[in-house]
Amino acid sequence: MDIRPVDKSELGIIADLFQKTLGGQEVFQGEKKKIAKYLENVDGTFYAVEDDDIIIGVVLITAKTYNQHTLWEIKHAAILPEHRGKGAGIILLEYIDEKIRKQIAKGQCSSAKIELAITEKDSVFTDKNEKNDLGFWKRNGYKVEGTLADHFKKGEAVILLGKSF
Repeated sequence: MDIRPVDKSELGIIADLFQKTLGGQEVFQGEKKKIAKYLENVDGTFYAVEDDDIIIGVVLITAKTYNQHTLWEIKHAAILPEHRGKGAGIILLEYIDEKIRKQIAKGQCSSAKIELAITEKDSVFTDKNEKNDLGFWKRNGYKVEGTLADHFKKGEAVILLGKSF
C-alpha cells in the first residue's frame, strides 16, 4: 500500500469513497458532483492510501501553527469497508505521524497535536467486529479528551480525541 496527496482531478473518486463510507453525514448525502464541489472548497490536504493503484482510503487534514505549536485536525477520514482491518488506516496514520515528526525535527514547530471528533456510531476504519472506531483510535495512541452531546445532530454524542507529539 502507498500513501500520496490527492490531486484535485480525483475529487470525484474521493466524493464517491466518502459517500460510500460517510453517507450518514449530511454533507455526504446527495449528488456526487455536489459532494465533490464541497471537497474542492474545504480547507486542508487530502492523502489517499492506494492498493494496486486503487484509492481505498483517504484522510482530510488541516494544520495551523500557533507560537511554535502546530495543531493538526483530521476533518474526514475513511477506508472502504472491504479494505478495513488490513492495515490501511494504520498506514495513513503512520504517514501523518511521520510528517509531524519531520516538522518538529526541522524546527518548523516545537510541539504538535492531532485532534478529531468521531460519533459513537462512526465505523469508517474498523471492520464489522467492532461497534465503532474508538478502539482503533486508542490503539493508535489517541486519547479521549471529552464528549459533546447533540453536536452534529440531536441525540448523537461526539467523542473528542487527541494525540500529542
